[in-house]
Amino acid sequence: MEGVELSKADRPGFLPAFVSKMENAGIHPVVVDTFAYYYAQILAGETGLISNRDIVPVSADDAQTASHVGEYAEAEPFYRQAIAMQRKLHDGEHPDLAANLHNLGPLLKIQGLHAEAEPLSREAVAMVKRLFRALGI
Repeated sequence: MEGVELSKADRPGFLPAFVSKMENAGIHPVVVDTFAYYYAQILAGETGLISNRDIVPVSADDAQTASHVGEYAEAEPFYRQAIAMQRKLHDGEHPDLAANLHNLGPLLKIQGLHAEAEPLSREAVAMVKRLFRALGI
């Protein structure tokens, strides 16, 4: 995990203490939930990118007949619109923006748009790390 130093905080038992501290500080529940989600992902060794162990090979015939691929293509403009609005609305970083970047990356990868997917996933992970640091976590 590039740039992540969890040291003692890498233990799952620290999550309830972090959540309690954020709730006591009056941090918005969406931020707390987003933190808890990504903290669990980091503990599980996730980086925000689809790992090779999670990729199941698909034959060319399967890919051509997969009706759900069209659904991913239909969802893409909605994610892009949400990301554009959140970039303007929040003038920088926000947990919702990070979540949508994180969701759009794999969606593009499924469609074979790997060159577009990776920078979005990396941006999402970097943004979440900065948001956590800003919270003192």
